[in-house]
Amino acid sequence: MEAELDRIGGKGSEALRLYKEAETSANEAGFPLNATLSCELAGRFELERGRNDEAATWLRKANDGYKKWKAHAKVKAMDEEFKTLQS
Repeated sequence: MEAELDRIGGKGSEALRLYKEAETSANEAGFPLNATLSCELAGRFELERGRNDEAATWLRKANDGYKKWKAHAKVKAMDEEFKTLQS
């Protein structure tokens, strides 16, 4: 939540730090779906900033997480939405 508030408030570097922190702490606490969501939000944030390579890395991580959860519709939607970032 704090990362999103910083994103909206224009605090880019702090938002990115908080997305990373959220991913790490969610994984450590055993909440991989929350970590996956953090990756997706970080990827979307990087896209907003025009940082496509960084965005692609985050979004691939998110997509892999959704695949592990067998969230097939979400994976398909992300593949379609971000097809220009796929390598």
